[in-house]
Amino acid sequence: MTLPSSGNPISLQQVNVELSNTATAAINMGGSAVRDLFDVSSGAIDMSDGYGKSATYDVEYMVVAGGGGAGNRRGGGGGGGGYRVSDAFALTPGTQYTVTIGAGGAGGAPGNQQSGLPGVKGSDSVFATITSTGGGLGGGLASEGAAPGGTGGSGGGPAASFSLTGAAGNTPSTSPSQGNNGGNSTVAPNPNGSAGAGGGAGGVGGNGPGNGTGGVAGVGTANDITGSSVTYAVGGPGGGFQGTGAGSPGGASGIGGDGAANSGAGGAGTIESNSPAQGNGGSGIVVLKLLTADYSSTTTGSPNVSTSGDHTILKYTSSGSYTA
Repeated sequence: MTLPSSGNPISLQQVNVELSNTATAAINMGGSAVRDLFDVSSGAIDMSDGYGKSATYDVEYMVVAGGGGAGNRRGGGGGGGGYRVSDAFALTPGTQYTVTIGAGGAGGAPGNQQSGLPGVKGSDSVFATITSTGGGLGGGLASEGAAPGGTGGSGGGPAASFSLTGAAGNTPSTSPSQGNNGGNSTVAPNPNGSAGAGGGAGGVGGNGPGNGTGGVAGVGTANDITGSSVTYAVGGPGGGFQGTGAGSPGGASGIGGDGAANSGAGGAGTIESNSPAQGNGGSGIVVLKLLTADYSSTTTGSPNVSTSGDHTILKYTSSGSYTA
């Protein structure tokens, strides 16, 4: 809520409601809560000082989860981490808001001579009540049975052991969507088996083309909240019998490529050979942007703090908090 901007004098009941008190509660007009609301640090307070004032202020945020790890041996690409943004999240002065940075999922290790292990799902990133879900794991080649990808912010791709549908993204569901589905795998006579790619924040993962290379990575989403445009939450390309599919800008590329730190990118799948564990997902990131006039300077976790015009930008690459 916001106090009236003009007209009749502001009432004590309206002040109480704005401060989340009951309307008839006793109120100290010289107390810190009222002074902060009216922006009067000392001296007498006139009720007209409260016109248009609010006990909350808005912050813009970007919350990106850790990317999923890719599967081993014709393995599916890892899904990009969940990607969530808003330009109007209300903060209450004096309240501490937790920030959690999700780790990228590890790439799958080799199995026996006939198989590879799946990757590991990325971990969630959190700001206050906003959770972005870790990217889904890429499936590893199974010697017996199917090797699907895993659900997540964006879904992981299945390995090339069976023709399978890519795993679902935006799981659990958010609005707007935090990600997209992984691509499908294609089984064809060797050397043509192709794993599906991981989905990204900006598009579904590519299907395995059945030509010995994996699916093309799902694209991410560019954001300039930090002051420069960076692409986040790209899916990992799928692996194949002969090669890994094409990467996408801002994401992992090459055979068993890793997602970059604080990108939320999924890892890239590996080829037929018994590759070492690789294709790790990139860790997540949380960025807050608020008016410098509202910035409290009270943080933990050592975020990078910068300014742009009349705004302050907090870039968290490790877990911490912000007190409004």
